[in-house]
Amino acid sequence: MIIDDRFPKQPLKIKVPLYGKENVGSKCIKDFFSFESYVDILKKLSEFVANHYCVNPYNIEFTASATRALYDLLYMYKCKIPGFRRVALPNFSCPQLLSAILSLRLTPVLYELNNWDAPEILFYNNDFEAIIIPSLLGSRARNHALIKSLIERKVKVIIDDAQSFPNFTSGYYAPYSAILISFGKSKKCRGNGGGAIILGEMERFFMSIEPRF
Repeated sequence: MIIDDRFPKQPLKIKVPLYGKENVGSKCIKDFFSFESYVDILKKLSEFVANHYCVNPYNIEFTASATRALYDLLYMYKCKIPGFRRVALPNFSCPQLLSAILSLRLTPVLYELNNWDAPEILFYNNDFEAIIIPSLLGSRARNHALIKSLIERKVKVIIDDAQSFPNFTSGYYAPYSAILISFGKSKKCRGNGGGAIILGEMERFFMSIEPRF
């Protein structure tokens, strides 16, 4: 399999979902065609995502894709955190995630998806500075005590909600480092493409600090 690992510059006008009148979920905005301009579309989309995750709209950064969102997030971590070089991800994962990690010359660390929430993972967290946790098939069953322990140990916890956004359960946002979402054609909240990073308040503050080297 050939993976396209090219990450061109972010376009001035990113792709955003343009929803038709079909029902794409009771929690989803059904029609963006009524808005007059690109700015209005982006504003309404920001409000929808912010309300869903109970965050400030300024915590949302739109990107060309969810993969690009991960790439940008890891790039910021790499620039701001000395020694940031290892990212844990499931051994059953989207190849684009691996491509984003390798494109930044970071080291992927694979973990068993079925056993990721076992307490033993705490003994391995010295082997990675960030971990990607997916919401496969819309599932948000997570060991929050374990996640809290990882965050306390300065591990960046990245939730991949590309397959589950939007869910019927909203306002669940926990103190994760970041959440990735996608608006691809195959997604529940689908459109012409695009993605976004949702940052927690502390993470947004961290991202505003100048690099330490």
